[in-house]
Amino acid sequence: MVGFENDYEIMIESPNIIKRKGTKSFKGIVGEYYNRDGIVAVELNGKMYLKNDLIERQFKKIRC
Repeated sequence: MVGFENDYEIMIESPNIIKRKGTKSFKGIVGEYYNRDGIVAVELNGKMYLKNDLIERQFKKIRC
């Protein structure tokens, strides 16, 4: 995953599940939270990020 290449990976298909690299079970899936505006956020390496921003950053380089 862009910006977290050594720690996390993101699925290509929706709902774009984010999980820790190297985990094969559901235990590695990152929890999702809703912020006060109702937008999905995830905690990566102890910091909160908006999931839609992470998806945009990941896939913007392959869009036409």
